[in-house]
Amino acid sequence: MIFFTADLHFNHKNIIQYSNRPYSSVQQMEEEIIKNWNKTVSHNDTVYVLGDFCFGWNSNKIKEVLSKLNGIKHLIVGNHDKVNPHKLSNEWASVEPYKEINIDNKYLVLSHYPIAEWNGCWYGSIHLYGHCHGKFDLASVTQNLPHKNTRCMDVGFDTNNCQLWSWDDIKNKLNIEK
Repeated sequence: MIFFTADLHFNHKNIIQYSNRPYSSVQQMEEEIIKNWNKTVSHNDTVYVLGDFCFGWNSNKIKEVLSKLNGIKHLIVGNHDKVNPHKLSNEWASVEPYKEINIDNKYLVLSHYPIAEWNGCWYGSIHLYGHCHGKFDLASVTQNLPHKNTRCMDVGFDTNNCQLWSWDDIKNKLNIEK
């Protein structure tokens, strides 16, 4: 299976209050993220993290936590991610600022940030992003643009009850035929 998430914010105390997360401490949040991730993701599944994985960690700490998480993990860099520590951790399958992929003959554009006109938007491509913590609905903007493509969504951790989004969940939410 393929999963998506963003804005996990490991090691970021203020995110608990900012995003009204149901945790009393960073340690509890991190333990719950790891536990729920591994309940959902198997070793052979693929996970795309669309930025803001952690806050201020070095490569050893990133490696330590990533080694506890199931799956083949790809990072799309967010504003809180420092590229070198992530690359030096040697735990990510890829570390990129932006990525375009094809799943089930559907073209997806992955970015940490919402993009009003993404590659292929005029032809029905899908745009997944993070950064907004569920506080901005890009589709409400793009429906009024000339391309009228509303096949976009925030896949952040705070938009799905602190769970990862599966590709099937995304297809259902965006009413994409299988």
